[in-house]
Amino acid sequence: MLSVRDLDFAYNSHPILDGVSFELCAGDILALLGTNGAGKSTLLKCLNHILKPRLGTILLEQQELGRMSRDAIARKTGYVPQRSADSHLSVFEAVLLGRKPHMRWTMSARDYALAEQIIGELKLADVAQRPVSDLSGGELQKVVIARALAQTPQLLLLDEPTSNLDLKNQLEIMSLIRGIVKQKKLAAVIAIHDLNLALRFADRLVLLKDHRVHAAVRNSDLTPEIIREVYGVNAVLVDVSDHTVVVPL
Repeated sequence: MLSVRDLDFAYNSHPILDGVSFELCAGDILALLGTNGAGKSTLLKCLNHILKPRLGTILLEQQELGRMSRDAIARKTGYVPQRSADSHLSVFEAVLLGRKPHMRWTMSARDYALAEQIIGELKLADVAQRPVSDLSGGELQKVVIARALAQTPQLLLLDEPTSNLDLKNQLEIMSLIRGIVKQKKLAAVIAIHDLNLALRFADRLVLLKDHRVHAAVRNSDLTPEIIREVYGVNAVLVDVSDHTVVVPL
């Protein structure tokens, strides 16, 4: 589904990403991990050409993103930023905006029906006519994800989707993302700080250090050595109720 080869990016002359490569299959979630400033958010923005890489190739379903128009990219990738601007649009209107890359002259009956379907799938029907600005943090995050899904993408890109959420909402949002990816056979790349959420919900982990991919592993192959090398923290991995958790020492 997604192939990233030798990706380089720099702000002015300051390198941010250096030779980043990885692949991702349909139906899988990849968690981008690393310390603050490791380049996770920058990499996400390169993956949908919000930022233009200096070097490297990004292939989505064998198509090179660098040769595609902005609307064509938006039809294939749904992006959920770390922060969403406040809006006085209703929930329904905000989700409907996700259909813009597919629109010709005006919204079609299919666009309205698809927005309504996604609102139902994400259990937002009760707040569909409320202003987005009146929502709780968890509800707002669902709306932003719903808008991305309205683009009917093959690839979801999510930047810290659980930031500023309480524990219950973190688990709900991550469970929702995983269920959508598996059901619709999408691919998802999630920049995230929480190792335990990554281990619980992702299939693959890419850990960035010094602008490069330090390790790319299945979640079951993460080791205390990799954690120490990337974060400078000693930790153990413990199995608790069928989940592997990271315990710092």
